[in-house]
Amino acid sequence: MKKTLLLALLLASAATAAHAMDPVYPKANVVYTCTWTKPGGASGKSFLTYFNLSGDMYSETGTVRNVFPDGTFNDKPVSMTWDWTVDEPGSSAFTYVTTQDSTHTITCRLKTFNSGNSLQFDLCSNLVHQTCSL
Repeated sequence: MKKTLLLALLLASAATAAHAMDPVYPKANVVYTCTWTKPGGASGKSFLTYFNLSGDMYSETGTVRNVFPDGTFNDKPVSMTWDWTVDEPGSSAFTYVTTQDSTHTITCRLKTFNSGNSLQFDLCSNLVHQTCSL
């Protein structure tokens, strides 16, 4: 009985320790270079910059600027909510939502790696997969 209780306490401690670190959000005011792909083979490059990020440990909001190789860009509201249940060692995972217009949003899973220097977007509602780095 004592061994079982001790084992249960150790496992609970390990589970808590696995998520004891604060999440690492994307960095603000720096330019990420990105590549993206869509089903069917379409692909391209873009550059992302986050501005005015604010929030707490569990969520941040702000603006994301997408700049395309031809120089066109758009600024969209963005929100990121930490999903600690899917964090992996060395990464943080977020539910990522960009508002496109008054009736349309794009939702993805965002993972940050390498202290926020690398980003991965997957499971997106628009089916795009994107990776970015500084």
